[in-house]
Formats: sequence, structure tokens, C-alpha cells
Amino acid sequence: ASIECPQREQSFVAFYERFKDDPLVKLKWLTLQARSNSPKVIDRIKDITSRNDVFQLTNPNQVYSLVRGFANNWIQFHRPDGKGYEFVADFVLELDSINPQVASRVVGTITDWKKYTPERGNLMKAQLKRLSAVKLSDDVYEKVSKALDVNKL
Repeated sequence: ASIECPQREQSFVAFYERFKDDPLVKLKWLTLQARSNSPKVIDRIKDITSRNDVFQLTNPNQVYSLVRGFANNWIQFHRPDGKGYEFVADFVLELDSINPQVASRVVGTITDWKKYTPERGNLMKAQLKRLSAVKLSDDVYEKVSKALDVNKL
């Protein structure tokens, strides 16, 4: 899933076409897409989420397979440039108005920022601060504010 070559894309397309009507296999396909070590994985995920025939933001299992799958992609989620955390925060912002409960679970992927190196933790914290600057659902606000220790500031 992580080798960039024409056969990779051909294989993923062929696999999707063969199993697109099997919901469980489709979830695995989404996870495989998200777990790719390719530097292009975030762009690929954004492309997938823009295609209504492939991904529905209203389907919690698809969200978990794709976004939480990406959060388990240690190489790309924890990129030194912070783009993995930024992607998750952007996704939470989009999802929050549709399904706050699922958005709160997704934001949980960046709330443990204190457990990481200062460099990566600060990148996560920056995304949490960005989230805290906008109107959030109660579910997401609770997790973000707790992670930032808002009441202790």
C-alpha cells in the first residue's frame, strides 16, 4: 500500500471496483488507503473524502476507518511538519456540525499531546488551540478544553 507505482493505483482501483458493494471490505480498503506511508497519503485521503460514491461523512464506520486509520499511520500522522495533525483538526471542524459524537472521538487522536516529544506535542497543541478558537459542539469542546487544561489557565 505504500509503494508509489502505477501498479499500486491500478490494484487499489481494481480491488475497490470488485468489493465496493461489500461494506466491511470497503472499510478495510479505506483503512489501507489511510495507512499508506506515502507522503501523498493526506492528498489521497482528501480525494477519497471528496467522492460521495466512495466515502460518506455521515457514516461513522467510514470516518473511523479512514481518519482513525490515518492516526494509526505513525509515519504520516506524526510528520515533522505537523500536516497530519492539521489534517485531523480540519476534518474535526468539518465533521463537528454533522456528527459531534464522532468528531469528539476523532479529536481524541490529538488530545494526548503531552505524551509526545515537545516538538510533536506542540504541533498537536497548536491544532487544539486552533480548534478552541472556533465555535465547537459541546462534545468536541469538552475534549479540546480538557486537553488544553482551559480551566487551569
